[in-house]
Amino acid sequence: IAARAKSEPALQDPERITHALVDSAVDHYLPALDHLGDFINRLEDRVIRNPAPPTLREIFRLKRVLLDFRRVATSMREAVNGLIRRYDIPHPGPRAAVDQDLRFYYRDVYEHVVRVIDFIETYRDLLTGSLDIYLSAVANRTNDVMKILTLWGTIAMPLLVLTSFYGMN
Repeated sequence: IAARAKSEPALQDPERITHALVDSAVDHYLPALDHLGDFINRLEDRVIRNPAPPTLREIFRLKRVLLDFRRVATSMREAVNGLIRRYDIPHPGPRAAVDQDLRFYYRDVYEHVVRVIDFIETYRDLLTGSLDIYLSAVANRTNDVMKILTLWGTIAMPLLVLTSFYGMN
C-alpha cells in the first residue's frame, strides 16, 4: 500500500489510504480461508478413513481457529459498517464526490467481509459434521468390541457356573 500510495496520486488522500489498507486486509482473508478449506477437506478424508485421537485434536484446534477468525471478521464488518455510515451523510463541498466514491468502495469491502463470515460458518458446519462422523466411528468400534466381549462372556458363563458348583464341594 505504501508503494501504491507513492506512485498513485489518487492515494495521497488519507481516507483513500485507509480504504486501501482495509481492502487489502479483507482481500487476504479469502486466501487464508481457501487454505483452511483445503485442510478441512483433507481432515474429513482422514476422519472417514481412520478416526484417531490426533484427528479429534485437529478438529477442535480448527474449530478454535475458525472461532478466532470469525471474531476478527465480525469486528472488521462492524468497523467497515461504521465507515459506510460515516459516508452516508452527504457533506457539501468539493469532497462530496470523493465521499460518494468511498461509500461505494466500503460497501464492496463490506460485501467481501460478509462473504468471508459465510465461508467461516460453512467451514464450522463442515467441522461439526466431521466431529459427528468421528464420534459415530468410535461408537461403532466400541460396539464391535462389546459384541466380542459379550460373546466370550456367554461362552465362559456356563463353564464358570460348572466350575464354581464343583469347586464348592
